[in-house]
Amino acid sequence: MIRQAVTVAIFASATSLSFAQTPQRVNWDFKAVPITVEVVRDVPVGGRTCGARGTLCTSAEFVIPRGGRFQMLEVGLEGGCTIEYQQSRYEVSSCPWVLGFTDPQAEVFVIVEVPRIGG
Repeated sequence: MIRQAVTVAIFASATSLSFAQTPQRVNWDFKAVPITVEVVRDVPVGGRTCGARGTLCTSAEFVIPRGGRFQMLEVGLEGGCTIEYQQSRYEVSSCPWVLGFTDPQAEVFVIVEVPRIGG
């Protein structure tokens, strides 16, 4: 009986730890901004990796670390957008989490906050 309780306690702890590390995804209507996006892994911005899966293309070059968050302030043309990260704004040429992308790269970019409409 004690062995079962210990096993259950260990499983419950491991399960809660994995949930705590996974950002909670929220629904977005693809219109209201700003939204907050969290990255599940390190995301290179700009540079030579620009255009590769799990990257953001802009004129600046830096890395958003795993668990980092940025706000998307505006949806641009042809899949682009304006984001703000650490109090700086960047024009990003490809924002896969917006409407129209067949692959939103949900394993990398998670929408975690959206504006409250009517309240």
